[in-house]
Amino acid sequence: MERRSKHNMKLGLLGLSVAIAMSGLALVSSAQSPKLGSAARPKHVKKVSNIPVSQAEVRAVLIRVNKILSDSELVKRPVGDSCIPDHKTPATRSQIVAELSRIYQSSSPSFKVSLRPVKVDQKAIRVPDAATRLRLTTLISAGAVARYGPLASGPGPGLTTSEFGDALGFFLARISELTNMPSSKWTPYLHG
Repeated sequence: MERRSKHNMKLGLLGLSVAIAMSGLALVSSAQSPKLGSAARPKHVKKVSNIPVSQAEVRAVLIRVNKILSDSELVKRPVGDSCIPDHKTPATRSQIVAELSRIYQSSSPSFKVSLRPVKVDQKAIRVPDAATRLRLTTLISAGAVARYGPLASGPGPGLTTSEFGDALGFFLARISELTNMPSSKWTPYLHG
């Protein structure tokens, strides 16, 4: 029984880590948007969802995610620091894929289950270089990145803040699924 409560605690910590990381992204994003309650309101307010996510925002969120994954004991090997620079320029999809791939590789020794690979549609992947395509193919086949999501098949070079949040949430949900042994009582696909 103690083992199950430790398992539930780890899942709770990972869920909390997703919430903290997403709230950090929301705080960083809201700092960019103009204040609506001020007396001098701007005539045109940009929607936060259309603002491209900056390298500094991605770096800040991934540093939090790395710390939480290392502290939660779900990942046995240290994840390491982010390689994305702390600039205000928009982050590219290649940079984000490289960081997610690094986290996935460092957490792979902690995987408790192996799931059926996801079919990869090579025609849908739109990235400029072969190294990013290979990393993205690995992440998609593992189910860590949505195969038709904006990270894999988006039209632009970067992501908006909401697209990055969705991609990160999708990724962390799969990492939590792979690093925890599910209960055979509540998971029908373990019965065969």
